[in-house]
Amino acid sequence: MLREATSSSDSRSVPLSALLARLQNDRNALGLLFLLPTALLLLLFLTYPLGLGTWLGFTDTKIGRGGEWIGLENYEFLWGDEVTRLALFNTIFYTVVASVIKFGLGLWLALLLNKHLPFKAFLRAIVLLPFIEVMVPNDSVTALRPPMRTRWAAVTAAPGSKSWPSSARTCSRPASAATTSSSST
Repeated sequence: MLREATSSSDSRSVPLSALLARLQNDRNALGLLFLLPTALLLLLFLTYPLGLGTWLGFTDTKIGRGGEWIGLENYEFLWGDEVTRLALFNTIFYTVVASVIKFGLGLWLALLLNKHLPFKAFLRAIVLLPFIEVMVPNDSVTALRPPMRTRWAAVTAAPGSKSWPSSARTCSRPASAATTSSSST
């Protein structure tokens, strides 16, 4: 009996090369494979802090020393505080009301702009103008900005590079040092 089970499972096993060939031809599996590194990074950098924060919420940890498990004491203390309860209510109320209003206005505007209207392209441009108006000047200023000539650029530049200060006089000095050196000359 045991031999039959092993032989039937061996006959169902697929060689690794055939599995890789099938994986390369399957767009969905290949897409999931490409998303795997990003998913692992998100899992690491999002869920670890969330889990650590949750864990710390159940302890009495202070900076510089380990904490002990205290259970729900922190949350009971916060629930007993009127200011915390008011802040929690305000946060939930604002989030719900703002989300409903934004969703409703966005849906209404999308349905309105999807109808056959005169000047529909112009109206769509007017709706998108606040987004474009912020990006275009910012990109233009960034593209036309001359290279940085600041103290920080001099500090971060490599020795011997064009922005490296050639002498001590090109670096900024404190105001007291500048006045004493200019008064002594």
